[in-house]
Amino acid sequence: MIDFRYHIVSLISVFVALAVGIVLGAGALRGNLGEQLTTQVEHLRTEKDDLRQKLEEQQGQVRALEDFGRALVPSLLDGRLTGHRVALVALDENNPAALDGLGTDVTAAGASEVVRVRITGKLTDEGADLSQVLGKLRAVLPGYTPSATSDSAQVSEYLLLALSGRGGTDSALPPMSQTKRQEILELISGDSLAVIDGDAQTPLDSLIIVSTSAFKDAELAQQREREKTVGLSLAKLANQLAVPTVVAGPEVDTQTQLSLLASLRGDGSLRHVSTVDGILRQDGQIVTVMALVATIEGRADAFGAARTARLRLPDLTAQQLVQETPVG
Repeated sequence: MIDFRYHIVSLISVFVALAVGIVLGAGALRGNLGEQLTTQVEHLRTEKDDLRQKLEEQQGQVRALEDFGRALVPSLLDGRLTGHRVALVALDENNPAALDGLGTDVTAAGASEVVRVRITGKLTDEGADLSQVLGKLRAVLPGYTPSATSDSAQVSEYLLLALSGRGGTDSALPPMSQTKRQEILELISGDSLAVIDGDAQTPLDSLIIVSTSAFKDAELAQQREREKTVGLSLAKLANQLAVPTVVAGPEVDTQTQLSLLASLRGDGSLRHVSTVDGILRQDGQIVTVMALVATIEGRADAFGAARTARLRLPDLTAQQLVQETPVG
């Protein structure tokens, strides 16, 4: 049986411990802990202010670099696209600002016409029924057999043929008449498969294909894949037709090979197609126009800052000096 004195000693020990805790908490220990917490809060506040200041400085530097890049556009590109009619094809609607910047640079380079073509979700959405419009397109151009397997990619091939005025990859096919070109463009735009902004009455001689999609987005992976299929079909047909083409995108995913650029950069047969990464940045937009100039001059390559790019940007100075050197 437990002795009563044991209970008394236990109760006294509890009260003594409680008293010691109260004394320490209200005394030196409390003051020391409070000072430590105050010091840490002040340190965190200072660190946050420093980070905010650094962010503002970096944002200012980015804006300054963008202004610098824009200021260089006239000297870099002035007149380099004079006489050329450029089709600017967007595979998605995710970043119109990048498309606007690219269109501005193409115009600054002296292009006589810039036609913007926006591929809509109606062409690339899952389950889109394109059989009816494909039947009409085949009737307009019975001598052409699309090489693509998916319906959306086949429609995009007819779109490129109409924009370029080419009869097809078979040299025996004559150039497409204005009537047929207009009929194909009206079928595709009238069915809201693409939005065409600009004068496409005259055939276009060069092409920029733009993808601003993040191909790593798992939720939209299937949609991105269909957009990539359309982009690949356009690029490969443009190469067969010898239409100078630049395909520009935001990134290169070399591990999963999801991105459009990764797929194209692995194809060594594309002699008339260049690729550019970093289209969402202002410098990427300028490099894209420079790449189009180089591709027109017969120097297609992979440009950009990604590991898979072969060159950071095209060297346009040597070609320009050759052109300006008097003969004889």
